Parts: sequence; structure tokens; C-alpha cells
Amino acid sequence: MVQQLGQFLNLQAGSIEEYKEFLSEVLQAEWESNSDPAVVYPILQRGQHLLDDTFAQLLQQLARNVFSQRKPEEVAAIVGVIQNLCVDIQNFPLGSWANNPEIAITGYQTLLEVYTCDAFPYEWAMIQNNLGNAYSDRIRGERAENLELAIVAYNKSLEVYTRDAFPYEWAGVQNNLGTAYSNRIRGERADNLELAIAALNQSLEVYTRQAFPEDWAVIQNNLGTAYSDRIRGERADNLELAIVAYNLSLEVYTREAFSYEWAMIQNNLGAAYSQRIRGERAENLELAIVAYNLSLEVYTRDAFPYEWARTQNNQGNAYRHRIRE
Repeated sequence: MVQQLGQFLNLQAGSIEEYKEFLSEVLQAEWESNSDPAVVYPILQRGQHLLDDTFAQLLQQLARNVFSQRKPEEVAAIVGVIQNLCVDIQNFPLGSWANNPEIAITGYQTLLEVYTCDAFPYEWAMIQNNLGNAYSDRIRGERAENLELAIVAYNKSLEVYTRDAFPYEWAGVQNNLGTAYSNRIRGERADNLELAIAALNQSLEVYTRQAFPEDWAVIQNNLGTAYSDRIRGERADNLELAIVAYNLSLEVYTREAFSYEWAMIQNNLGAAYSQRIRGERAENLELAIVAYNLSLEVYTRDAFPYEWARTQNNQGNAYRHRIRE
């Protein structure tokens, strides 16, 4: 098998052996740890230089060999492990931000060769949702096209994940779909934001605060962003809705429990107060500056340079307007 894959990938024997050993190690870790990131991520970190197109092709070829040569029960087991590995690589914070989604996309598409909608509807829908997430994160290719592919995948997932049959999964895909519509480039921006708000509000019908507090908080933050960007309706009303949603999210995303998310929402809240129409302009800018300062208590330059720079820029804009006032 190694020789065949070496010829397929046009690699020297030593190179393919390194990739094979890395793939074997990480698949074994996925299996034995039940896909525990605390176990899998250190292995991915050590081999992050191997997370590239060659790894994606090797994973694909390995999967196809298993599909064609192994017994059905063995195929089912390895499919689950490969799917979990794709999820972990997609969420892996290190390595190449361009390569990781490509590996996940290749893996998911290969799994769909076995997990058809007719034979495995639940698993097929799960992979379609994961594929949508990977396309949403994708860096290669045109951003507009990637988002269209994500939306297609989410809608396919919803063909199986109906509210009646799978309410939790349905709500999760609705949230993902709402985020994709919020970011969508093609089509009318106003229409896309309405579709996003509708999907997010549908998700909240299942993801209640009492039943799923963290999911509820995520969607409240996403809804706040959609209302901040909304084109239809009164701008003043939309910003009030955004501020309410962000503050609701902060009731769950506290600094003590979720410092990163708390800081992110504080930054979003600061942006909403900076744009707020109702109330006194001077007071709104003070509230914005307070929110940015709170965010910067967590988003330090050393720990989160990108988030720190973005918040510093937002804060600078608020201070400039403050002086003019």
C-alpha cells in the first residue's frame, strides 16, 4: 500500500513513509482517545509541517483503499475516525490556515462516496454540515464561491435534519446557515441579512437559554452582528436589537468562564454603541470606549495580536469622535 501511494503521489519512499507514519499515529490517537483534542492536537502540532496537499491526497487514497478492500464493519469504523480527524484538522489552530480546510474538504468529499443520503441519511447530513463549515472557513478559491458551496451544503443537511426529526441538529445547521448568509457576497446584501436573521431566530426556537445556554449565547452574538449590519428596517431599531442581543450573550459568556468570547462580544458591543442613534451621542461613545477597554483587558498584544489590533483600531475611532464632540 505504501508503494502504491508513493507512486500515486510521486514521492520518494522516505517522504511517503514520513507521511504514512504521521497519518497512522494521528488516526490511532483519534481512535483510542475518542477524538480528544488534548490527545490529538499535540500530534498534529508535531507534524504540522506535513498538513498539506500531500497529506490530503494520502488520506483520500487510504480511505478509498479501505472502502474497496475491507469488510463493511471495518469500513464503518474507519469512516468515523476519518471524519473526526477531518473535524479536528479543520479546527486545529496551528499549521496553515489555507491547508487545514482543504484537508477537511477532501476528507469529507471522500467520505460522501460511502455515506450516501439513501444508505446513511444521518451521517450524510452530518458530513454535509461539516463540509459547509469547511467551505465557510476556506481561504483558497473565491470567497464568494466558497460561501455559495457552504450554503448548498447546509441546505442539503437540512433535507435530513428536519426540526421534527432532529431538532438539535436542525438548530445547529440553522445557526451555521445564518452565519453564512450574514457573510454572503453574492445576491442582494439586504436579502442575505434577512435570510440570516430568519435562520438565527429559528435556531433560537430550539436553542433556548435554559436548555442550551452556550449555543443560545453564540446565536445571540451572531444575531447581534446581523442586526448591526441590517439594511432593512429602521437603522436605530436595528442597533437597539443588536445591543440587546450582545448584552444577552454576555449573561452567559462571562469573563470568568469564557474570557475570549467575552472580549469578542465586548468589542462587538463597543462597535454597536459607536454607531448608536438613540440616546445621547456623548454617552454612547463613552459606553463604546468602556466596552473596548474591557475587551483589551483580555485581548492583549502578546496573547491575541490580531484581535488586539482590531480593537485598538475601533477604540481609536471612538476616541477621535469623542474629541470632536
